[in-house]
Amino acid sequence: MSGIIEGLTFEKNLAEILKSSCTTVYLDKEVVKKYGSLCSGVDIVAIYDNKIILVQCKRQQNSASIQQVNHFIRGALYIQKKEQLEYQMFWVCKTKPTYVAVNSLTIDDAIIVNDDDQKVCTEKSIIEFSKFFDK
Repeated sequence: MSGIIEGLTFEKNLAEILKSSCTTVYLDKEVVKKYGSLCSGVDIVAIYDNKIILVQCKRQQNSASIQQVNHFIRGALYIQKKEQLEYQMFWVCKTKPTYVAVNSLTIDDAIIVNDDDQKVCTEKSIIEFSKFFDK
């Protein structure tokens, strides 16, 4: 499976799982339609009660750059400001971002979930999402 197809499939699977428990879930184009092009770096927005998670999925083999990470953070913070809900950012990936990108995510309290195996990464992600929604 190519990286792009794998990534889209992964995003869609995560969104479908979230739809089973969240009141609202936006995926890719729906995120941009609702919040604007500034938020195109956010792949999934899921709302449950008074909490919101903002997710970026990266399934390609290479590490994400600081520019990609900062684009995600900027969009996620914009959405959070607009929604005024308790939030958590998640960077879900096959390969960990660059050192500088990890630092940027850490400064903004984003949770990084990574695993080379797509099924394991999905399971780890759901566990992390649940921890946030359940606290």
